Amino acid sequence: MNIENTMAETMTDTAANLRRLRVMTRSWGTDCLDAERCVHIARGDPEAVPVYWCFNVEVEFPHLADAVAGKHDLVGMRSLNKVLPDSMVHSGAAEGIARHYADTLFDHFGTRPCIIGGNCLAASIAYRVAVKLIARGVPVLRIISHDTPFRHPFPGHVRHLYGAEAGRYNPFIGKPPPPDHPLLQSWRYPYPSYDWGETQGSHTVFFKPENMPSMLEAIHRPNPPHAPKYARATADRGPRNVKWVVKNDGEDHVTIETRALNLRGTLAMVAVWRKPDGTAGVGRELDWMHVAPRFGKWTCRLSKPKAPGPWTLRPVLCRLGQGPLQWPLEKTPGIEIR
Repeated sequence: MNIENTMAETMTDTAANLRRLRVMTRSWGTDCLDAERCVHIARGDPEAVPVYWCFNVEVEFPHLADAVAGKHDLVGMRSLNKVLPDSMVHSGAAEGIARHYADTLFDHFGTRPCIIGGNCLAASIAYRVAVKLIARGVPVLRIISHDTPFRHPFPGHVRHLYGAEAGRYNPFIGKPPPPDHPLLQSWRYPYPSYDWGETQGSHTVFFKPENMPSMLEAIHRPNPPHAPKYARATADRGPRNVKWVVKNDGEDHVTIETRALNLRGTLAMVAVWRKPDGTAGVGRELDWMHVAPRFGKWTCRLSKPKAPGPWTLRPVLCRLGQGPLQWPLEKTPGIEIR
């Protein structure tokens, strides 16, 4: 085995990454929920809804814990930022870490309702944790993503947050978007409900004490009245006669097609890219979701993930205002793409 392969295996080894994370979170205190000392807790009112948050740098958890001041349990987890190269933060290593986090949370809290969130690169691990907890019957009130694209189907309420001074990380910076803004329109399909808001500060500093009031308000703001109470654990209410075929498999793109099903624009397809080890392909801004045409063939041209294949592409059907029609995602048949 050559040195490069040995290094790659070491970087995807969960136990090794947990040891790295333990070192990087030791300033968070000694009250931990796992033997590996990577899942930290600031304890509060056991009757209040706990918040499970995945952070991106070391100073964020202590600042949020100080602001919460015992009002509810706050569980701090950390992303693989600065632990692995940027090219690997969505790899199978993230799947192993998310599994450890979800197992720890379930062992400690069981099916207690919760809020789950993450900022920047950490949001992708928060998503994985939420999906795993939902599968175990945990009532997730909402998932929160801060300052990062969130291009995945989700069976519950999604809250998008952005720093008011976050520059390129905030797609709405400067003025509120009109109702027909393309991004707002795209969020109407992959989730049953969503909302969005801004917090004070620029990217990476919204956990500083001076910005904390707006951060706390954004995390704890109740869901809109029309939102489902909790994310649903299962769903199977989509059309059963949808069969996608590969029309063109190029070096950078793949084109898939099915008949339009007389859908009248009420359905969209969200492209979910995965590998067997849990590596996720991040959808490109312009082609991660395709709304069905009113008639004729439904043709979708998708950018392939940057990492080499093979990949499994799951074309997940989502209905306007309802979110994914099949859940878990594995209910959607996969297409093998080289």
